[in-house]
Amino acid sequence: HRHQIRQPIPDQWNYSNIATSLAAYLVEAATGEDFRDYVRTQILQPLQMYNSAYDLDNLNADLLATIYFDKNTPLPYYSNDSYPDGSLNTNNEDLSKFLLDMMKGAKGESESLFSKEGYAMLFNPLLPNGITPAALGDNQGVFWILNQGDISHGGSDPGISTEMQFSGDGRVGFLMLSTMDASTDEHEEEYVAFATQALTAVIEFIQAQ
Repeated sequence: HRHQIRQPIPDQWNYSNIATSLAAYLVEAATGEDFRDYVRTQILQPLQMYNSAYDLDNLNADLLATIYFDKNTPLPYYSNDSYPDGSLNTNNEDLSKFLLDMMKGAKGESESLFSKEGYAMLFNPLLPNGITPAALGDNQGVFWILNQGDISHGGSDPGISTEMQFSGDGRVGFLMLSTMDASTDEHEEEYVAFATQALTAVIEFIQAQ
């Protein structure tokens, strides 16, 4: 007899940087490549993201932005062991190339990084309804948050905060990179206030088109 393996149904949601590093380790185990090399050859080079890298040594030091803890306190450049969860150094132009490819993938119009089925997998809801925190979104794709038809991903580390969002039909989207710290409760409150103003203006502009 063949026994059918039932996949467990998740009953809770947790944010985990370590889980992201585990996913990167699985990529290394499956491909036999260092994750940084895999990202460079399979994502950055195909999308011509030549000003993006995990290692600062691979970038032009003269083009690196200064990151800040507060407006009077610049931070040194740093790295961490759990680098896959958000330590890619990039710029607006390069990240926009990635965002545009994700938007095309959502429309079924790209095979630059994955098959059409692979892109669809990224944006399919993984959880039963009601498990993802309501303040975050309706559901969770593969590293993408799904909310009322929009698809987004954001995050922050000391001295840097980012937001990306596009419509599920891949028609419009935007991104924001900021050297504004959100690593303390006070700084997060200030960043959210700033980001809300900026993103509200962008969304209003999009809706008016």
